[in-house]
Amino acid sequence: MLMRISPLAIAFRNRPYVELKQMAEEDAQLTHCHPMALEATAIYVGALASLMKGVERQEVYQEALGRVETPLLKEILEDAKSHATPVRLAVSSSLSDASLT
Repeated sequence: MLMRISPLAIAFRNRPYVELKQMAEEDAQLTHCHPMALEATAIYVGALASLMKGVERQEVYQEALGRVETPLLKEILEDAKSHATPVRLAVSSSLSDASLT
């Protein structure tokens, strides 16, 4: 999904964020219907567009944090500041270690 939407950020980088967000969400809905995926896509497009315009990384990061509405996405972005790979893996508590092997 991120490779597919990156051209939106490049082509429409001078559009207001609300327009970029709408375009990114519409594109993401082709294959992803979860609201968190749509929000993450919009945040990604907004950040990439800002970087394409020459905005400094730290400012882009702060913009992204300010745009996030979902607590989990905000937590992931905050983790990204201090961790090289901000991926969180959630395993259901109903899964036993034996079922993972």
